[in-house]
Amino acid sequence: MGKKTAAGEKRTTTKVLERLLKRPAACSSDALRLSGEAVAAASTKKPSSSGKASLRVYGDSNAVGYRPPPRGTKGCFFEYAQRHFSVLPTVGKTRLTILPSDFQFLPWAQAKLSDEQPGLLSDHSLLVLGTNDITYLRKRIMEWSAEVKEAEIARLVRTHLHTVLQWIRGRTLGTIFVVEPLNEMQSKADMKALVVSAVREQVSSRAYKGKVCWLPMAWSAQDLQVLERGPDPRHFNRRAVHAILDAAVARKPRAASGARPGVSAARGGAHGPKRAMKE
Repeated sequence: MGKKTAAGEKRTTTKVLERLLKRPAACSSDALRLSGEAVAAASTKKPSSSGKASLRVYGDSNAVGYRPPPRGTKGCFFEYAQRHFSVLPTVGKTRLTILPSDFQFLPWAQAKLSDEQPGLLSDHSLLVLGTNDITYLRKRIMEWSAEVKEAEIARLVRTHLHTVLQWIRGRTLGTIFVVEPLNEMQSKADMKALVVSAVREQVSSRAYKGKVCWLPMAWSAQDLQVLERGPDPRHFNRRAVHAILDAAVARKPRAASGARPGVSAARGGAHGPKRAMKE
């Protein structure tokens, strides 16, 4: 009787894991592709008076900023980015993850922007995600990962990140910059290596053909917020915000001669919707 019960529990657990870890369904055509009307609206929208390319930041607490200045970075991306870009409101909040969790980025972001006008696009996007995946893997918040092999976790990171990038691509005319995940917790060194490697591998895929750009940051203690109890291993400081934006600006493609930011430089222009990126 005991053996049958154990076998039944094992089958149930396996089914639950299969539901959690299954490859995410492709986003709907509305999420992955802009309608012809949306692209036409974007191609005719009035550019910012500054003439700068527009940027939108997506991600976790590091994206929106954590703690008020001068110690923290709350609002710093939005403020500092205005030196180089016309900045759209940030899409992010604390604890968000790439992988399945109660704080998974994509479902939250899709709901957050569900009422936003379809034609509101940015020339470029910046994605800051992965810190919390490193923290939560093998923990209660990602309980499903407790017995999952590292190779499978890496595959899941790549798969779910690809879906996130597809969705952001539907809202971006130019380049998506992906920041190397930060997490300097010593106890999480192995998970950091696993997640960072998987993110870098996915971003570097030839399938994106220059549409997605990896921003390696070589994080160190100098990049961390410092509190009375010591450095915060999961949140970068204002110096790091400047470094990220400088890296994005250095890798930003130049607009074609005579092109206006957010208008004639748009890929596909008014000729039809952009195609979703293939994996």
